[in-house]
Amino acid sequence: MQSKDSRIIYIGTLDERQTRNPTTAVGLISVFKSAGFTVYSASKARSKGKRLAAMLWTVLCYGTKNTIVVVDTYSTQSFYYALAVGILCRIKGLRYIPILHGGDLPKRLSQSPALAKFYFSNASVTVAPSPYLAEWARAHGFKSTVIPNGLDLTQYPYNGQRVKNHTVLWVRALASIYQPQLALEVLQLLQNKYKEARMIMVGPDKEDLLKSCQDHAEKHALNVQFVGKQSKAQWIERSQEASVFINTSRVDNTPVSVVEAMALGLPVVSTDVGGLPHLITHGVNGFLVPSTSAQGFADKVSALWDDEVDVHLLGQNARQKSLQSDWPSVQALWQTLINDLKN
Repeated sequence: MQSKDSRIIYIGTLDERQTRNPTTAVGLISVFKSAGFTVYSASKARSKGKRLAAMLWTVLCYGTKNTIVVVDTYSTQSFYYALAVGILCRIKGLRYIPILHGGDLPKRLSQSPALAKFYFSNASVTVAPSPYLAEWARAHGFKSTVIPNGLDLTQYPYNGQRVKNHTVLWVRALASIYQPQLALEVLQLLQNKYKEARMIMVGPDKEDLLKSCQDHAEKHALNVQFVGKQSKAQWIERSQEASVFINTSRVDNTPVSVVEAMALGLPVVSTDVGGLPHLITHGVNGFLVPSTSAQGFADKVSALWDDEVDVHLLGQNARQKSLQSDWPSVQALWQTLINDLKN
């Protein structure tokens, strides 16, 4: 149990409508509370200005001598929120821990070298969900440790058996970085070989790509369902219809959706970008293909559907890999890290 004045401030975008990882944030906050910390968090505000103001106000008001500030850190505009929090922590003499999100963080360092160096070099340690970003941080002289994003694996049913059909599942936002058009090209190749091939595409339309994707599907008579944003329970239920999961992102770190698919025992075929080679061992717990190769995806999916690989063993290995993200394991790693900083 921590002393009464031991505090953690969790800084991130905590509104489910604004972030892909609300469950991870909520779970981590619960972990800190169960360890005996008093936890303050920000922000749920939808307005960018109000969100930043709430983040800074929370650090200003609740940051005391024994406070550790944990900061979700992205490569996009949200990086500047984290930077502002880091500057305030330095002024107040508070320790802060960036949690690295997004495979484009190396690009952020090249775009804003002075700001990024200030932010990361003054952190007590950075936490990376995969060795990919941890290695990047260490290569630039920033102290880093690996703690996976946490999942409650009781939510992901696994019985060692998958349906045998020609249905593909895709779960990401409709955004250019995740290449939904590439997924449609893969389906087109699969339908040329398997007339009953179909795809379920789950995710919100982030960049107004839905119409162009629908037009492409109609033009090529693709059997695809665009089901939009769904709750975790909803898409997990839909996953029972599929025999394979594909991830077509061109930039990535350790996507939660891929770990979730592995927890379900779904065979995964993914691009080989960013941190994905650290998550997927090719031919052991999934397959990796180049990020521009629709044919590469189609070939690996065909190998699964034609029983050229042991699908059962692949699913078993994928589930085993996902256990690294189970909350009890993640909690132990965080507890060790916080204890080390306190000592």
